[in-house]
This record gives sequence, C-alpha cells and structure tokens, in this order.
Amino acid sequence: MTMGKILKARYLNVDFLVEANFDLSPLIEILKEETTLLWAKTSDESSSFGIESNLIDTKSPEEDILELLFILEKLPGELKEILNKSHKKVFDIGFECGRLEKPLNALLSSVILRRINKLNCNINIKIYPWIEKPYDA
Repeated sequence: MTMGKILKARYLNVDFLVEANFDLSPLIEILKEETTLLWAKTSDESSSFGIESNLIDTKSPEEDILELLFILEKLPGELKEILNKSHKKVFDIGFECGRLEKPLNALLSSVILRRINKLNCNINIKIYPWIEKPYDA
C-alpha cells in the first residue's frame, strides 16, 4: 500500500455564508449569476446559502474577498437590505495545513477589513487538518 503524498500548507478559498430567518431567494437569484453557488437551503423557519468567487487559482484570501465585496457592494438597495437583515454573514477563509516548511501568511488589509465591517460581516478562518490518506495508483 502506498501512502498519499504530503501536501504543503496552502490557501484554498473563501466561502461567503449567509443565514436568515426569512427567504433569501431574491438575493440568491442575483448572486448566483456572478458567483459560484455552493448550496442553498430554504425552509419555513430559515434560509441559507454559500457562494464563492468565480476567480481561479487565487493565491490569497484578499483576492477572493475583494471580488466578493465588489459584487456585494453593488447590489441594488432592496437586496442590500435583505443581506443587511440576515443574522449570519461570514467570509469563511479556508486553508489546508499540510506540512509546514515555513510560516504561511495571509494579510487582510485595513481597507478590506473596513469594507467587511461596513457590510456588518464576520470573518472565520478554517484550517483543514493534514490527513495521511492511502490511495491506489
């Protein structure tokens, strides 16, 4: 049995996650045109969705967050209000921890942090564990 190759630590992506106790469908319909819709759920009690930018091979969370902020900030007033009334709005930054050879840095500028704050959103940093998995060649 051959063991899986060891991956280096790296930035993966940013998911933007939203939850509300009302229907988010109008917001989802617009956002899925300019982003990748990861999932959407709606029930009588709540609604939620996750999106990510359509950028490919980004090297830092700042690139993806900037793209998502551009899309969110240009929403029409009524859709901005739906987003604003949502109780959860999170930029979920993902990293794969791999095997670190040196520190992994991902700077978020004060300009981006102010823009995130203006939308009343939170930031979560998710570090996925390194798991040695066997694979078949």
